[in-house]
Amino acid sequence: MTILSLSEYGFQLVGERLLPGEEGPAALFMYQTRGANISRCI
Repeated sequence: MTILSLSEYGFQLVGERLLPGEEGPAALFMYQTRGANISRCI
């Protein structure tokens, strides 16, 4: 798996978590920039 880079949009990867998903393990990636936070679950 390749981790999505959002640096061209000013976001920095600040953390990741392994979570239980409906069909098995899921990954949660957390990004941050000044004034905004986003998360992506795969």
